[in-house]
Amino acid sequence: MNKKQATFWKPYTDLIGVENFHIDGIMVTSKFYSGIDDNIAISGGEATVDLCIRKYEEYHNILKNTVLTHENLDRIFLSIVSKVFFDEELVYLHSNYQIEQTIEEHWDLIMSCWRRQELNSSTKSRIENWKKIFSLRNSIPDLTNQLPNTFTAYRAGNPNGFSWTLDKDVALWFHQRLSKQFGYIPLLQKEFNKKDVIFYTNERTEQEVVIVPK
Repeated sequence: MNKKQATFWKPYTDLIGVENFHIDGIMVTSKFYSGIDDNIAISGGEATVDLCIRKYEEYHNILKNTVLTHENLDRIFLSIVSKVFFDEELVYLHSNYQIEQTIEEHWDLIMSCWRRQELNSSTKSRIENWKKIFSLRNSIPDLTNQLPNTFTAYRAGNPNGFSWTLDKDVALWFHQRLSKQFGYIPLLQKEFNKKDVIFYTNERTEQEVVIVPK
C-alpha cells in the first residue's frame, strides 16, 4: 500500500487493523469492503470509506447481543460483510455466539452464502471452513427431494471440490472457461446417491448438487 492509499483508507484501517486490509493492484480486499480502490476516483471516493466505517460500527453493535437471530445474520451477510469472508464469518459466528434460527432459516442462509461467495473450493482453508459449516446442522429432505435416489453428476476441476452439476453442458462450459484461465482442468463424471448430497439448487440454472468430498 503506497502513501496515498494509506492516507485515504486510514480512518477505516485504524478500525480494522492495517493487517486486515489488502490491496492488489486496484482491488481492495477487506471484511467490510472488497472492490475497486476508490482512492483513485476523481471525486466521491471518500463515501466508500464512510460506508466501511458505518458497516464496521453496525456489525459490532449487532455482536453486542449474546444471541444472534436470523434477522441479525441476514443483515450481516446481506449488507455488511464482504462475500469473500462468508465462510470465515459463518464459522466464527457459530463458534462464538448462540444462534437462534429455525432449521429452514439456517439452510436458507447457508445456501445463500454458498451461491454468492463462489470459488468455494479455491483454498484449503475455505474447504475446511465449508466442511465445518455443512456439519453444523443436519440436512433436511426439502433440500434434496428433487433428486432421484441415484444419479450421474459432472464437475470441472479437482475431485475434492463440493460443487457438481446434473447438466453435462454446464460442466463443459466451466471446463472451457477454467481451462482458458488456468490451463489443464479435468472434466469429471461420477455416480452418487441422494444421501451423499447436502443440497440441490437450480437458482443459477446450473442444476448444482453440493457434496462434501470424502
